[in-house]
Amino acid sequence: MTTPEVEVLPRYSPESLPPLYTPRSAEPGPSKPRQRYLFGSGKARLDLGERVHNTPAPAYGKNDPVTGRVFFPSHTSKVTRVTIKIEGTLLNLVTERGLPAGHEERALFTVQRELFSAAQPAELAASTSFPFSLDLPELVDIDGEHFPLPPSGKWFHPGVVAEVFYRITAEISRKGFGRSEHLEHEVLYLPKTRAVKVLPLSWGLTPNDAKREFIDMTNWATIPLKPHWPKTLAGREPAPPLTAELRLPSCFFSGLPPLSFHIHLEIPATAPRQAQVDLHALDINIQLVRQVSIAVHGRTSTTESIVGEMCVYTERSTPTSRDIWGKIGCAVDGQEASWNLAKLVQVMHAARVDIRPPKHLENVVPSFMHRQRVWMNTEDWADDAPEREGPALGLYRRSVM
Repeated sequence: MTTPEVEVLPRYSPESLPPLYTPRSAEPGPSKPRQRYLFGSGKARLDLGERVHNTPAPAYGKNDPVTGRVFFPSHTSKVTRVTIKIEGTLLNLVTERGLPAGHEERALFTVQRELFSAAQPAELAASTSFPFSLDLPELVDIDGEHFPLPPSGKWFHPGVVAEVFYRITAEISRKGFGRSEHLEHEVLYLPKTRAVKVLPLSWGLTPNDAKREFIDMTNWATIPLKPHWPKTLAGREPAPPLTAELRLPSCFFSGLPPLSFHIHLEIPATAPRQAQVDLHALDINIQLVRQVSIAVHGRTSTTESIVGEMCVYTERSTPTSRDIWGKIGCAVDGQEASWNLAKLVQVMHAARVDIRPPKHLENVVPSFMHRQRVWMNTEDWADDAPEREGPALGLYRRSVM
């Protein structure tokens, strides 16, 4: 009986972004056998299990053990030792005019196990197999401080590239003229993170509404926004004719998109009549931005990109006030997570608030700009979240410009 052909997936390339796990359409005929992550072509093989996820390398989440086996398809002689090792590395590469100009490499951890050892060279029969299970550390030590193990990733900045990668290696030692073997391949670490637990939100609640509906709104923070005037008015800034506040629930500071917000604009009773403005003429925008910082050779490079836009749900207005309730979402769910590795590499997020008057009112009405730090998570909170949740496949984004 002829075995159906199995499509061979391309080798993992950190320079390109493959489609994110689109389910394959069903094909007529007998189902194809699931491929395995199988490496090596000599006397030994490294088997890391079935391709459960459509990724070129096996992917693991928080608390997931790295399991597999080293096996010998045919008779192998003079074997003295078989070991398995997994290690994490941070690599920062400096470039000048597109060419490498220096690098910094830091080992994050190493976990090693001896699977077989013999005082005298041993004969291994065909199909001999040595299974293993390795636990990834939850924390890594950087200069005496402990940080959560960062996800796999590669980030490109002008003049510098940072990469966090994990590699598993099997070493087969043979005595005499027997050829020793070194089997190595990358594995992906993609940990899920969860938002803090919060109470449900009802849009447009007043304190009386909240009291009547037994909903606690005391966990909302109010952030006054600072007015900004054109530089041409330096030293001659008039009294602001309006005030602006950003109101955020506690989940905003450690959450999962979409994130809730409330903007409150008000013209104070003391504002001069000639300075009053139609609050609906103001351009209001809130964006979720990602900031990636890489520190190398005593310098830090930071890039920023927009990953989410606001959506207005409810709006209320009076002649002297305007309230906007809305949410900030992400283009793709599960692709954003904040983390920091001793500021060597950090991926942070912020809500960028920008309120601007029409150009003909710039000398009368100020702008309001604010950046609010947000800690992003891949998953929402869950009371019954399992200890092992599998990988956050949305984090498989190898290059971020």
